[in-house]
Amino acid sequence: MTLIIHTQEDDQRQLNMTIEVPEERVQKALREKVRKLGQQINIPGFRRGKVPPSVVLKYLGAEAVRAEAAEDLVQEMFKEALIQQGVEPYAPGELVNMELEPLKFQFNVPLVPTVDLGHYRGLQKDVEEVEITPEAVDEALEQVRQQHQILEPVERPAQAGDVVTVKGEGRLLAEDEDELGEVVFSEERIDLLLDGTKIYFGQPFVDELVGLSAEETKEFTITLPVDEAEVETEEPTKEGEGAEAGEAAEGAPSTEKKDAAATQQAHFHITILEVKNRILPDLNDDLAREHGEHDTLEELKSSLYNNLHKAAEEQIKNKLVDEMIEDLLAQATIIYPPAAVERILDEMIEDFKGQATRAGWQWDDYLKLQGQSEKSLRTLWYDRAVTQLRHSLVFNQFVADEKLKIKPAEIDALFEQRYGDMEAGLKQSLRRYFTESQEGFGLFGSELLLEKTSQRVREIRLGTAPDLASLEETEDEDEEE
Repeated sequence: MTLIIHTQEDDQRQLNMTIEVPEERVQKALREKVRKLGQQINIPGFRRGKVPPSVVLKYLGAEAVRAEAAEDLVQEMFKEALIQQGVEPYAPGELVNMELEPLKFQFNVPLVPTVDLGHYRGLQKDVEEVEITPEAVDEALEQVRQQHQILEPVERPAQAGDVVTVKGEGRLLAEDEDELGEVVFSEERIDLLLDGTKIYFGQPFVDELVGLSAEETKEFTITLPVDEAEVETEEPTKEGEGAEAGEAAEGAPSTEKKDAAATQQAHFHITILEVKNRILPDLNDDLAREHGEHDTLEELKSSLYNNLHKAAEEQIKNKLVDEMIEDLLAQATIIYPPAAVERILDEMIEDFKGQATRAGWQWDDYLKLQGQSEKSLRTLWYDRAVTQLRHSLVFNQFVADEKLKIKPAEIDALFEQRYGDMEAGLKQSLRRYFTESQEGFGLFGSELLLEKTSQRVREIRLGTAPDLASLEETEDEDEEE
């Protein structure tokens, strides 16, 4: 008995599907429901399980029993209708209405998003090339020196180039200069390198601290850099935590991002806790050997150059793809069901919940502390989810249009490159993870796919990409193999 199905797609890739169930199938389901109910209910004058169907219908009500029988048919009829119509839902369908006589189900079915990238092969432009300057290598060498520096406490006033341990507070001056505004510096103990090029507050801040000795306190007002609209901040590195003290001082020492547009004047109250002489090693072969497996300074320079070159290549590759995605988004036609955004939000909520749980929080307690609910988080993150979805859809469509695929042999080759020298037993176990498990294959596959994508984007930008027709022929040949 074939279902009678009516469908209509809306402008958001949702299929409105109405299913009319033949009465013969309804009656069959109704008889089964009456039989089961007759075994479950107790009716005076009848033994349990021996209640006649007509009595069950009269006792419970024919319409109520028909409604229960209809509910039993919902999933079965939905799956059958999808097969009959050849529809593959993008997300679970939603029952939006049900009529009992005749029995009709109305579903809203999210369909797979559609993406038309337009004539993107014409998006040609110059491509940035990797260039590592001698100055960049010198800067990397200086960072190596800093990693091997020695900090020696001294009993003298601070000098330029020293590292000082300080505590104190700094606030922006309000419009009324007698009042203090937002906090831009607040530390109980932090190491600062007295180098105006390494500290956000600049040389005037350093000049105020030079000449002070341990246990001395100073109040002063300086003008912050006028070319910044905000005080850029990052988590401060406390003395004895993470990076060396000299490196810690290079970051901005505030824990929050402060808007400095209101005024560029800031008042500080700083106490020097300790003064340390900063001794940097000489740039020679000894430093090269101490830093790693390098016999000479020239080998160290070559290694640093290669590392910088590789990092720059990765940045350019990522930038190439990101810029192409933005260009594609500007011209693409993208249609997706609302359920696609909800799926992204589900993933974001689950990820955030996992982070809170791993940090030792009960999820509900954490939400209460933040004054949030899952509903408010979904509202807060909605635009971000839309952006993430659109980027993902465009990227995936580009990969599909360009016939970019990852073959098992490529995964195996990358594995050999990374782990070829590993001990045999562990190597075999790890190989199974990367070549047989979905998670492991996905890790290497994503890396290789990004590599192929960036290469194809470069070819498109330069106008040297292979013809799409030839790509289709290659794909056909691969399928035959």
